[in-house]
Amino acid sequence: MALDDGGDEVCYATRTSYALPRPYTKYTEPLHEFADGCHSETTPVYPYRGAHVDKQPISNVRFMTSDSGVMLRRIRRLRSAISLRELPRPTTARGEATRQKLLDAAEAELGQSGFARASVASIVRRAGVAQGTFYLYFPSKEEVLRELVRAMGKRLRHALSEATTGAVGRMEVEKRGLEAFIRFSLEHQNLYRVVMESQFVDESIYREYYQTLADAYAVGLARAQEKGEIRAGHPEAQAWALMGVAHFLGLRYAIWERSAPPPEVMATTFDLLRRGLEAEPS
Repeated sequence: MALDDGGDEVCYATRTSYALPRPYTKYTEPLHEFADGCHSETTPVYPYRGAHVDKQPISNVRFMTSDSGVMLRRIRRLRSAISLRELPRPTTARGEATRQKLLDAAEAELGQSGFARASVASIVRRAGVAQGTFYLYFPSKEEVLRELVRAMGKRLRHALSEATTGAVGRMEVEKRGLEAFIRFSLEHQNLYRVVMESQFVDESIYREYYQTLADAYAVGLARAQEKGEIRAGHPEAQAWALMGVAHFLGLRYAIWERSAPPPEVMATTFDLLRRGLEAEPS
C-alpha cells in the first residue's frame, strides 16, 4: 500500500511490512509524530526493531524523501522510545503457554546459534508457531534476549536461595551456593551463553543482570559481617570478587567442557574462598 499525507515525504510500505497486531495498536501512537505515510488506522505499520531486527536490508519499507537521513534518524529515535515500553503479559493460560514456548525456542536458538545468526524465523520455526504470532508477544529479537536475561537472573537467584536454605553459617552458605551455581550452569548452558552475548546487544540489561545479583549478594555478606561470621570489608567488593570466581569456574567447566569441575577443583576453590572470607582471630 502507499500512504501519503500530502507532504514532501512519502513512505511506501508493501504488504510484507510487519503490521502491529491488534492488541498493540496503541504502540503506533508515537508514529503520528512523523506519521506522514507510515501509519494507517486499520493496518498500523511497525517500522522499528521488529521489522528489521535481523539486520537485513530495509527492502520492505522504502522511503522517498528529499532528506532520507532525517527520516531514518526519526525512526531510530522512535525505535528506542517504543522499545522501553513494557509489553503486557498474556491474560490467558493459553497465551502464557505460547509466550513461554517462544521464550524456550529463543533460548535454544540464541544459545546455540548466537544472536547474530539466530532469526525470528528460526525462533518461530523451532516453536512451531506462525511468524506473526511472535510479534503478538515481543516487538523484536532484542526484546526476547532481554526477557531471557531477566529470566536467567530470576531462576539463578531462586536456585541459590533454595540451595542455601537451612545452611548454618556463612561458609556453609558459600559452599552450597558455589555448588548450586555450577549445577545451574550445567543445566542452563544456553541461558548462560545468552547472558554473555547480551553485553554486545544491550549493555544495560547485561549490567542489570550482574548488578541485581551483586546487590542481593552484598546484603547477605553484610549481615554475615555483622554476625562476625566473615571478616570485615566492603561487602559489595566481596560480592563482585566472589561472583567472578564462580563465573569463570562455571565458564571453564560447565560451559566449555560441559561437565562438573573435578572434586579437587571444587575443594581448592572453596578453600581459597574460605581463607579469603573467614573472620580474623580477635
